[in-house]
Amino acid sequence: MKRVQHLKWLALCCCGAWISSGAVLAQDDQAEKSSPLKVTFDEIAKKLGRFKDSSRHAPEFEKVFVPLSTSVAPSTVQLWANDRQIMLGTIIDSSGLILTKASELKSPLECRLENGSKLNTRVIGIDTQTDLALLKVDAESLTPVKLLPVPPPGVGSWLATVGPEPKPITVGMVGVKEREIAHARAYIGIMPVDITDRDGVRINQITAGAPADSADLRVNDVILKINEQETKKVSDLRAILATHAPGDRIELTVQRGESTFTVNIELANMENIDPDFERSNQQNRMGSTLSKRRQDFPLAFQHDAGVQANQCGSPLVDSNGQIVGINISRSGRVSTLALPMEVVLPAIERLRSGELAPAVIYKSRLEQIEKELAGLTTRLAELPQQLAAAESKASGDEVRKAEVQRMADELKTRLEELERTAIENSAEVKRYREELKTLERKQKKLREEQQDLTLEADRK
Repeated sequence: MKRVQHLKWLALCCCGAWISSGAVLAQDDQAEKSSPLKVTFDEIAKKLGRFKDSSRHAPEFEKVFVPLSTSVAPSTVQLWANDRQIMLGTIIDSSGLILTKASELKSPLECRLENGSKLNTRVIGIDTQTDLALLKVDAESLTPVKLLPVPPPGVGSWLATVGPEPKPITVGMVGVKEREIAHARAYIGIMPVDITDRDGVRINQITAGAPADSADLRVNDVILKINEQETKKVSDLRAILATHAPGDRIELTVQRGESTFTVNIELANMENIDPDFERSNQQNRMGSTLSKRRQDFPLAFQHDAGVQANQCGSPLVDSNGQIVGINISRSGRVSTLALPMEVVLPAIERLRSGELAPAVIYKSRLEQIEKELAGLTTRLAELPQQLAAAESKASGDEVRKAEVQRMADELKTRLEELERTAIENSAEVKRYREELKTLERKQKKLREEQQDLTLEADRK
């Protein structure tokens, strides 16, 4: 019953769009070739009633929504990088301004228009708050969309995702009304513990594959600061991390033994590292490629159309053909997040202002990169001398090792000779002792015989 009500509602809403576009609903029955102005509600409901929810992507069903997206399709472009499509974009100004998703931008970026033209593209603005980016192509007289401050679509509303083709990419229904999407937990991958007799946080455990592991931190290292903020206790560390999102880079000041050093880490998303999170989200990922950024949006509504990650940046039209949002994230197997116009329009104004130019947005990151590069340059300058010294020491050690080995071999040979001599000498000693005992017995016997003979001679 609920499905039938949705279909009737959709039929009623779509009627005006079909009439204005001159579309003829009847396609498979010669008896239905009447003027669109004569199409009644009952006929529309009957037509839609043939389709089941599971058939929403059938060609006949998608054809119903073609009139809703035809006027928007020329304003939708493909964005390519390294010979593959990475996103879609929406033309918002005839001078070549294109709105798209920011976090999956890559270089070299190329825009492909509806007519097949390929244009070099540059980024002129990045709004990290909404994950929208403003691009510029060198083209004139493009067809922009008309963006109006319309309210977000309600739960149960049917929406079509528009691409460069007249037929919608996909059709879906709003399942969750607009809401804030909180950012994911920023993750280092350590088990921190307090130190009882001093300030600092000791690393008690490191998760394999986590940012801390990649940064070559070790168990028992002590974290003293994060971005110059002291981490006297575990609570300090957690409070600082709570202000960051996955993808942010932080600088840790670390003590290891008697030495102190700094290390730069890019924070990860817990679900991309932790095996328990990965197992729990496996079902959610099946059959789809999810967007890298799926959280941290000021306001977004959720629909169930199968928009792929590389189709984000595309416009969403409602049953009147009005653009009501921009697809911003493939967040799950059966869910896509879209930004409503109350978020999109202010973001466009910020992007147009020049205050969100890449040089401005990435200034701190560029400074951090320069600092890291300076440290690497210094380290690279030191390494050849240290390597030569280590190699020289290792070479000297090898010489000494060879000498000691030679002496050991000589001692072994001498020891073997001494052992043989000792055996021979022991045998000779034994032989002499036995001969001595034999001679002593013989001597005693002869003396006894001598004495007897002497006494016998005296008696005579």
